[in-house]
Amino acid sequence: MRPGGDAYKPAMDIPTRLELLNEGEIPAGIEDPATWAARLLEWRRDHGLDPTLDAGVWLAWADWSLSRLRYRAAYADAQAALELRPGWPPAVELRRRIELRAGTHGLL
Repeated sequence: MRPGGDAYKPAMDIPTRLELLNEGEIPAGIEDPATWAARLLEWRRDHGLDPTLDAGVWLAWADWSLSRLRYRAAYADAQAALELRPGWPPAVELRRRIELRAGTHGLL
């Protein structure tokens, strides 16, 4: 465990990371976004934060998966973001990018 962090929250202050995630960006310095996002989702729910804000976590996770050519995972995560925030433009755009890239290779 790093100074300032615990099992459920990273060392960077939570409000800063939440703001980044609400915009669909994974903050810098995250080595394993999947594990980190799962812990953060749990922390957010434990603290009664608005579940629709979790859409940013799913979108960030989808973007990370897409950057590593994990198309099915990226698509599923983008869908999860859209279920929480229907029609959210960043999620719609990312889903289209995933469909275009994966569709070109027949991977969805």
